[in-house]
Amino acid sequence: MMATTPSLPTELERAIFELAANTSPSTIPTLLRVAQRVRIWLEPLLYRVLVFDNFKSGLNLREAIEAKSAHFLSAVRHVNFVQGVITTSDAKSILESCPGIVNLGLPWDVADPSLLPLLGTMCLQRLSANLLELFGQHSAGDLKHPLFRSVTHIGLIDGIEAGDVVWMKRLSTLPALRTWCSLTRTKRIYQS
Repeated sequence: MMATTPSLPTELERAIFELAANTSPSTIPTLLRVAQRVRIWLEPLLYRVLVFDNFKSGLNLREAIEAKSAHFLSAVRHVNFVQGVITTSDAKSILESCPGIVNLGLPWDVADPSLLPLLGTMCLQRLSANLLELFGQHSAGDLKHPLFRSVTHIGLIDGIEAGDVVWMKRLSTLPALRTWCSLTRTKRIYQS
């Protein structure tokens, strides 16, 4: 007869399951079937990365986000919005729901100045965005904005060329920045 209660302390049992899930994320769906307590511990880890890459996935993820608890959504670390899939207002509600995001991809059609107050409250480490769209077409972009206090890697999408010395000098003033790259439709240029 199998024991129905765990023989290890709960904290140790949880640490073991989380280690297994983090070591081999592909096993998470199987581990979720072990016990209800394991499902509660590991299900948030299954959704650390959210990619809105087509309209249907955007709808499904938005529905899932609305159905999940704040604890579940605090595990989300990486969010990428793909061009043409989601509106700025939907992106804003998703970003508000997931306070632990450290890696964010904003295409030009989602990047909007209305997101700046929210982005300023986050501790982003990696950002891929069109800064001209994010700060407004007629703005030079405020690189002293709280959004940039923890950004270590930035990908500049269209609009800023690598030869733009003014932007290179401005990027060098970011406190945590380690590397940046300029992503255009035709070329990719890296600067460390």
